[in-house]
Amino acid sequence: MCDSNEEVSCWNEAIFWRGLYLQRHSGVEFALTHLLAEARNHLAYQEFGDLPFSFNKKLKRLKEISSADGPVKQYAVAIKGLLEKIECRDEERNFIVHGILNVKINDEGNRVIRLSMYNHKKRDLYAGRWEVKFDDRHLILEDIKTISDEFLPLSLSAIKSLEG
Repeated sequence: MCDSNEEVSCWNEAIFWRGLYLQRHSGVEFALTHLLAEARNHLAYQEFGDLPFSFNKKLKRLKEISSADGPVKQYAVAIKGLLEKIECRDEERNFIVHGILNVKINDEGNRVIRLSMYNHKKRDLYAGRWEVKFDDRHLILEDIKTISDEFLPLSLSAIKSLEG
């Protein structure tokens, strides 16, 4: 186990890690929503209607818009590649965003950040858990940073294409 000072330090690190993840993810979601809002006002995309609410529905909408005729289509390949990266991280994102955080020593003796939550799948309620080894937490941040670093400028370019 660990002494109380080390435990407090671990908790502080885990909370900071989660906060940094949320900040980076929020930047992606903000850029995504901004792009969809601007596209909604463009004649080529008005048929898509109001903005979807959930993150996954926004991703789906962007995929549809990037496939439709209009100025965003020139970014379709890059958008679809990034959406695939985002979608394959959906389970971890869902737990990091919505789960209750705990720092534990798992059954293998490794310190982990564990996130737990209840979720519905096809009308069934289940208790889910996702965890990352404490020493590997930086890898998750590197992934979301890469996605953010690629998505933000891409979304700005797509928004500018809607202006002309």
